[in-house]
Amino acid sequence: MTHTIEEATLPGPIRTMIVFVMIAALCSCATRSISDSGRPGAERSNPYYAGELNEMDVLGQTGEKPPSDAEIKQAIDRQHEIKLRKGSSLIVIQSGALSPDEPMLDELKNHFAVVPFSGVPSKQDPSQYSKRLRMAAAQGGYSHILCYWGTLETATEDKATKALSWVPVAGAFIPDEAQRMRIRLKAALIDVGSGGWKMITPDPIDDSALSSDLTRVKSDRKQVAELKKRAYSTLVSELSRYFTL
Repeated sequence: MTHTIEEATLPGPIRTMIVFVMIAALCSCATRSISDSGRPGAERSNPYYAGELNEMDVLGQTGEKPPSDAEIKQAIDRQHEIKLRKGSSLIVIQSGALSPDEPMLDELKNHFAVVPFSGVPSKQDPSQYSKRLRMAAAQGGYSHILCYWGTLETATEDKATKALSWVPVAGAFIPDEAQRMRIRLKAALIDVGSGGWKMITPDPIDDSALSSDLTRVKSDRKQVAELKKRAYSTLVSELSRYFTL
């Protein structure tokens, strides 16, 4: 005999818990980009957000036909060190944003000559995007392209083991008043002339902030802004350390 549990037989707290678990499961499939970093359920920070650039679009590795072994060998033979000097001219792209965040541009301007480009995914043939981007940079006298991506994650703590698990920020439900969040950045530095590139992945930056139901959106916005500022400074320091000669 098959037994079923009627909803009415479940105690109220258990029904409430099941509802929250179902909502969390539905929300967990989303990710939170630095280019649309507003708190889920609140007013969007970027109403023009339409997704992210694909790394392969920017690096020029798209197309239906895969490269041959001979082409891969030629790419290895043509490898050379990317030289980014202080004062170098950069086109700067933040994936998913109409323009890079001002704190990022301010950090870069301390070392380089920069011009912001849109990071909204292009509707043109992706296989041609990288070459057209490099051509635009060459025509403007820019030697390098810097494209960066970023995601926000929040932490859940196992009370028994004190172990932290980081997951993408997705839902509007934070179980504790203390919200621990971190930001992950990665950036591709592309040589306009050769098409060679280097990927930079700074260590994640994390932060904790206290908030109540009434101040949670404002606190979240402030926390995200502070994380971005610190992460951008770290990324530019990485550029200066490894590429400025």
